[in-house]
Formats: sequence, C-alpha cells, structure tokens
Amino acid sequence: MHQILLVEDDDLLREGLRQVLEEDDCRVQTAVEGAEALDLLRTTGVSPCVVLLDLMMPGMNGWDFLRLLGAHPVLSKIPIIVTSAYPFSEKEVVPGVVLHKPFSIARLKQVIETACLGHEPSSETDARPHV
Repeated sequence: MHQILLVEDDDLLREGLRQVLEEDDCRVQTAVEGAEALDLLRTTGVSPCVVLLDLMMPGMNGWDFLRLLGAHPVLSKIPIIVTSAYPFSEKEVVPGVVLHKPFSIARLKQVIETACLGHEPSSETDARPHV
C-alpha cells in the first residue's frame, strides 16, 4: 500500500484523485496548499512514498514548497510528481517527474508505482521529520 501526499488547491481534482488512488489501495493525505502539506509532514509521523504537487496554489505555492522541502536532509529524499497546467520553459528546472494537466490516470498510477518502488513508509512517531 502506497502512502501519498496530494497537494492540490482545486477541490474537485483533489477529491477525484484521492478517490481514484484510494480505490487502488493507496493511503492518501491531502493538502490545499504548501504550508498545510509541510504541516502534515511535520505532524503525522508518516513519510509518504511520493508527493503529488500542484505548483500554482494560493498561500504557499508549489515552488516555495519545493524550495523548503529540498533544503531538508530527510524530506528532500521524498520523490515529487509535479501535476500542473503551468507552461514550463526550457530554463525552468523542476525536480522529479512532471505530469502536465490534463494527464491520464493510467500514466499517473504508472509514475506513482515507479516513484514508490523500494520505499518503506514509516509510521514511527520517532522518525517524524522536522521542517
């Protein structure tokens, strides 16, 4: 069972993706923006095998979330799948995999499976990363 953190401000898309992934036996935590996602990473004691991240969100956007996550020695190891309609230029570098919206659910599941290979989710409260 994969533990996933889904960071998406669009209510319908967030809930639709959550439902589809849970039907595929994934455990999905959701956040509406980056600060909420960082708070979940700090407080839940569960390390997701992947973060699905929108870039354009109110509050803390995906770019700021990536910067803070990347500066953390433990959290920076979590694979990122950017899911965005943002038009990237060749000069912009985004870590991880980028799925441009709209994307297929089959492709999303394939990318999640690859990202989560070999990842053992942790539920130890002692192992909580501090951001």
